[in-house]
Amino acid sequence: MLNMAPIFAALRDRRVLLKIAAAIAAGVMLTAGFPGPLTPSGHSSWFVWGAMIPLLLAAFYTRPRAAFILGWLAGAVYWLFTLAWMLRLTTTSPTHWSWVILGWVFMACYSALYTGAFAMTASFWVRAWGTENLARNVGITFGLPLVWVGFEYLRGVL
Repeated sequence: MLNMAPIFAALRDRRVLLKIAAAIAAGVMLTAGFPGPLTPSGHSSWFVWGAMIPLLLAAFYTRPRAAFILGWLAGAVYWLFTLAWMLRLTTTSPTHWSWVILGWVFMACYSALYTGAFAMTASFWVRAWGTENLARNVGITFGLPLVWVGFEYLRGVL
C-alpha cells in the first residue's frame, strides 16, 4: 500500500503550496493566451508574455526533480484545456466515450512531459550556474528560450 503521509506532510508547508499554485497559474495563464475554453470570444495574447514567470520562479527555488513535477503540472493544466476539443469526439466518433477521455488525458499528460523537462532544465541551470554573475544571468536569459523552443520542436516531431 502506498504511504501518503510524506506527501500530506509536504503539502502542509506553505512554500510547497505556493509553488503548486504558481504552476497551476502558469498553466492557466498559458491557456488564456490562446483561443480556447478560457477565452471563447477571442484570446488575450498578453497573458502569454508572463505565463512562464510563475513556473520559472517556482523552478528556480526547487530541486530539479520537484521542478519537473511542477512543470508537468503546469503543462497538464495547459494541455487539458487546449486539447478539450477532443471531448467533442465523445458525441461524433463511433469510439466509446471512455476511450476518447482516456486518449484526451493521455495526450495531455504526454505533452506535459516537455514542460516538465523544461522546468527541470531551468532548475538545474540555476543550481549549477547560480544567479550572482551577470554573464551567467544573460546565459540563462537567452539559453532558456532556446531550450523551450528545442522541447517544442521535439514534441512536434516525436
